[in-house]
Amino acid sequence: MTPEVLQTGLLVFALGIGMVFAVLFVIFVALKIMGFVAVSITKKAKPAPAPAVAAAPVPVAAAPAPASNDSEIAAVISAAIAAYCAGEPGANPSRLKVRSIRRATKWDGSK
Repeated sequence: MTPEVLQTGLLVFALGIGMVFAVLFVIFVALKIMGFVAVSITKKAKPAPAPAVAAAPVPVAAAPAPASNDSEIAAVISAAIAAYCAGEPGANPSRLKVRSIRRATKWDGSK
């Protein structure tokens, strides 16, 4: 192998690797710019928040009866998840549907 062939091979290798990293850097910068634009658009388009309504205090029962009805438990879990997701942007709590509820077992496998 002559030194000219080796030198040409190394030059092609260096140009190829340099071109790949240059294109990756350009893609990275373009994605960062698009991210900043998307954030600025969503901040501008965000409507004014509705005034917070103070929740009336709910009287607490002394000892709640154990809920034996699975539909009641599913309704409570669904309401809790919907209340949690209501503050998230893009969340749609009305599409939430609890399909099944299972009691989790302890680490040792017992209930």
